Amino acid sequence: MSASRFRACSRTLTVLGLLVATTACDRAAVPEPRVDALPPAATPAPRSDAFDVVVSLSPVAAQQLAQTKEGIIVSADYFGYPTVAAQQQKLADPREPWMTLKRAQIELAASGGTAHFVATSFDEKQLGLIEKGEPQVNINVYSARKASQDNVLDCGMFQDTLQVAAQEPIKIECKLIAE
Repeated sequence: MSASRFRACSRTLTVLGLLVATTACDRAAVPEPRVDALPPAATPAPRSDAFDVVVSLSPVAAQQLAQTKEGIIVSADYFGYPTVAAQQQKLADPREPWMTLKRAQIELAASGGTAHFVATSFDEKQLGLIEKGEPQVNINVYSARKASQDNVLDCGMFQDTLQVAAQEPIKIECKLIAE
């Protein structure tokens, strides 16, 4: 190696050494950030999964239910579609396209009315097994089978995400199966 090349390398090493030393000193001089100096993390808005189901009856259905003192059941089945991982781990029943999370029922008087379903909590592990972690709800309405062992009502139904169900009251109309 020539003398001029040696001096150039020596200067480069000296400069690099100074940079490393300066960087180390600079790091020591910079204080760690204080947690209370950081802006607060965005907190998601509280979500209420409570919802109402308004059941209305045709005049003929209202009259027959009142005469027989029959009640009305509003049933909510909470479910989700299993993720690919849940299917691969055989955590979902392969005979059903969904995973049941919970079930709730409310009985109304023969005249119909509003069934209020309170917000419900779900097991985080279960939510991790369904697509997008978003529970769905399926609402069905039928007679309480007090006066007859068979359902006598023909009612609409509702199925969507729980978030959609909570946005506004769900309206379900019923008539007699015989109508």
